[in-house]
Amino acid sequence: MKIFVIVAKIKGEDCPWIVNAWDEWTVDANHEGWHDAINEAKKKCSDAEVRTAEIEVPDSFLFDMFKPIVVKGKPVQNETDDVQHPKSEGGTGA
Repeated sequence: MKIFVIVAKIKGEDCPWIVNAWDEWTVDANHEGWHDAINEAKKKCSDAEVRTAEIEVPDSFLFDMFKPIVVKGKPVQNETDDVQHPKSEGGTGA
């Protein structure tokens, strides 16, 4: 999968930022809209340089983000788990 990003960076600063991102199918389906997004970014970020980049990721990358995460674990034993609590008056002893 290709992801097309519009990136801006203010001259003299170290940190660029992503202004917009489209996947390859959206760009293919709406090429004019992609160019409109680039022009809009240039207007909104008039004090910054605006560039585009193409990033390729495995097709499963985005889909895998939505799979449930299973965390395996086991109960943690407390120091007091082995201590016998005497029943107090009116209490349960727990």
